Amino acid sequence: MNLNSTNESSYFKDYNFLYENHSITLVIPIRLTQSRLDLLDRLYNYKYDTDLPDNLDLVIVDDGSRPELFKKVEQLGSNQITILRTSAKPHQDFNLARARNYGAQHAKGKFVFFLDADLVPYPGFFKSIQREIALSQMDKHVDRFLMCPVIYLTDMAFDLHEKMPPEFRRQFFISAMLANDTNLIEKFSSGTSAIVIEKKYYLSRGGQDEQFNGWGYEDYEFANRLIRRNRQFPLPSDWLSMAGNFMTIRKYSGWKAIYRLYGDWLSNKGIYLFHTPHPIEKRYHHNKDQNLALLKSRMIDDQGTGNEPPALPDLTINRKTLLFRKNPFCFHRAFAPNLGEHLFSSEDRFHDVNIFLQFLADNNISLVVFPNPYSNEKLLTIYNWCRDNSVPYVVSERGALPDSVFHDPRGFLSDSESYCPHYWNMPLSEDKLERVTQYISSVRFGDNVLEKQALRLDVATIRARLKLGRKKVLFVPFQQPNDTVIKYFCGPIKTFENFHNLVAKLPEELGDEWCVVYKRHPAEDGVAPIEGAICADDYHVYDLLEISDAVALINSGVGVLAMMFGKPVFSLGETWYCHANLCANVSDPTTLAHDIRQGFSLDYDEVLRFIYYLRFGFYSFGKMVQRRVRYPDGSPITATTDIQYYELRYWNDQTTYLPISWKPIGDSSPLFDRYKASAPSSAIATSNSKLPSQKASALIAHAEPQVLTAGGKLDQVSAEINAFTEPAAVRKLRKLRKSPVKFFLDAAKKLFAAKRI
Repeated sequence: MNLNSTNESSYFKDYNFLYENHSITLVIPIRLTQSRLDLLDRLYNYKYDTDLPDNLDLVIVDDGSRPELFKKVEQLGSNQITILRTSAKPHQDFNLARARNYGAQHAKGKFVFFLDADLVPYPGFFKSIQREIALSQMDKHVDRFLMCPVIYLTDMAFDLHEKMPPEFRRQFFISAMLANDTNLIEKFSSGTSAIVIEKKYYLSRGGQDEQFNGWGYEDYEFANRLIRRNRQFPLPSDWLSMAGNFMTIRKYSGWKAIYRLYGDWLSNKGIYLFHTPHPIEKRYHHNKDQNLALLKSRMIDDQGTGNEPPALPDLTINRKTLLFRKNPFCFHRAFAPNLGEHLFSSEDRFHDVNIFLQFLADNNISLVVFPNPYSNEKLLTIYNWCRDNSVPYVVSERGALPDSVFHDPRGFLSDSESYCPHYWNMPLSEDKLERVTQYISSVRFGDNVLEKQALRLDVATIRARLKLGRKKVLFVPFQQPNDTVIKYFCGPIKTFENFHNLVAKLPEELGDEWCVVYKRHPAEDGVAPIEGAICADDYHVYDLLEISDAVALINSGVGVLAMMFGKPVFSLGETWYCHANLCANVSDPTTLAHDIRQGFSLDYDEVLRFIYYLRFGFYSFGKMVQRRVRYPDGSPITATTDIQYYELRYWNDQTTYLPISWKPIGDSSPLFDRYKASAPSSAIATSNSKLPSQKASALIAHAEPQVLTAGGKLDQVSAEINAFTEPAAVRKLRKLRKSPVKFFLDAAKKLFAAKRI
């Protein structure tokens, strides 16, 4: 939710209130035994919600039932119910993780909801879940998830449940829980395995760890991985502590303290599932100690290294993908499910296209993912064959904007149709104009760059240090001589050497009005000096763009940045962004000096449209881990070893967002009330700088309901408040005793008044 919005429109503009669009697949794992034939009827429990959404379906995953019993499960199949069977055999342990993963891989819905057969909803439950999905924007912010709290009914309670009008069930049993009626309520829990999550995000995280056998702890391990990558709430201290349980924990310490908050989110809205009583099959729990040890081990590992199971393929997309590289542009868990089943191969095994064609046929390949296809001749031959024969492909490489990555199904840079004006050259709305203008400002006045740069300086300092005086500046960003875009897309200038020789003539050809400033590519060791020009290797590229009056290059991505800075760009190569009003295409290199003096007026409205398309329509974005390496011939290159994607495009129907930083809900939320008493020794400690009267007010405001309704406890509260020896506290306690309703109403009014201030 947009919790920092200050006006009505900003709250609503990002929300899609058509919650009915959010399709959900329920996944229920099962192993049918003679002692639990009642499960066959319980698999219909979801229909206790008599107002089911049209786009809700059920997947029942059988994990190892005996063949004759599986036939009984099979008979439940229908248009709304899909029956799946894992490879498990009856003598193997029932594996909830395996069953849930298999169900998620075959789920039709955009979201999966993991349920047990013994859970019962109330009328309207699943539509309330759809609304929660919409309110949390889980379709875009895919790391967000819902955890549904569960109230465990006794046999007596379930008998009542069956007899009472359906519309009363939810409120009746929530009331029984709040009243601590042990005749009806066995227990309740906010920390459960009933999780709703975006399907492909679930698969990208590797699903649940199938090393857990039998019953128990696989759900805790998975949810803890989700929590550490979501951070809806601040992580508590002593994360690995196993102390306490979800019902009684009072200190914000250990993973259980935050785990239950995810269930509290829904419980505070009155959204619960009910658990129906059933006999316990103890044989499923024989691995409990082993699973607990595995949970501890996996949590330590995740906290230290972030290791997760491999991403799972989405088996509903009917795709098999061939990849030539494992680099994070081509293969990453963030989009791995979209590849379907996949395999890796080297281009070296394909000596001719006939061998490649046979490989595609033998392996039912339906998509080919290329790195830079111009990186070697064999790869280029395969790439061109795919293009000529309409074989679906995607080219994955680094883009021109900071943090950018492209996954292009139409080609690579200058040979791609993806940059044609009909994709981007259309008027922008006011909102889009504001958005792209803010983005350009963040780049221009920031320090996020493609390659490592020097510290930024102000324009006056740079001009003084370079002794530019009043001269105009032509900035020349050199590229790497071994870059494939130099080898294959040099255009009229033909070679890097020709371009360098041309630039060497410019100081004389441009005359005294101009000064040529050049900079080597940051990954290069150097560039041959140019007499009469200024080498600015030790300056930030953004600062050099700021001081420039024009930019000359072959086809460097710096040209895109230059356009953003409003600078005229003169390109001498085949340049993917060189369109009529964006960039000057120099077809005759001998006229470059004349063209620069004559000038070029770019259409900045079209620049905004083009940048908007790249930034918000075409590129994906992620923080890159890079290191400098060398080819066998000694030439340097920047290698990207990992990418932490935070915006992902192309692979899904809409942009998906992944967090790289968090703004957790703070401890002022009522969800933290249970932890306030232990705050000084916990991760949400209240500042000791508060005045005594403020401390007393805080103690009253956060007193737990059961304390206030039990007369014997009021003296304890009174003693704690009187310890502050503050008359205001005494008056408030007296008011609390005499008129508790008025006390809390007045407190609420003051709270809201303070918020307005």
